[in-house]
Amino acid sequence: MDRCQGGLFTSLIDNRPTDTQFEVPPGLTEVRILDYDPVRYINFEAEINFPEDDGIVQVENFGIHLNVDGTIFYGIKVDAILDKRADRISVDLLSRLLVDIHQDSSEIMDDLLSSYQTSLLDMVFLGDIANRGKFN
Repeated sequence: MDRCQGGLFTSLIDNRPTDTQFEVPPGLTEVRILDYDPVRYINFEAEINFPEDDGIVQVENFGIHLNVDGTIFYGIKVDAILDKRADRISVDLLSRLLVDIHQDSSEIMDDLLSSYQTSLLDMVFLGDIANRGKFN
């Protein structure tokens, strides 16, 4: 972990790299590398900094495991949803949370994939990369 301890990542490409600033809309992903094997896997934590609607406070940290075979595992701990603590969460609130996790985990990976990796996925999924199968 001598090279990259983590940082802020975005999927946007700087069209003017010689300028002294790079403006991006809110929505960076902060990544902290936890553990890795250079050949087999990497474990990291991603903190979501996507903007939310007014009145919504969302603290989201994903634990992510990327394996050499392409398998990706996401893990989160839910403390509360709206005014319900973890031991009182209803199924309908949990289903809303799963939709949010599905969308946010896709955005995390979009921020971390290189343009080459994205083009490979686009080719494999025939231009429908956003609708590739995911299991939650």
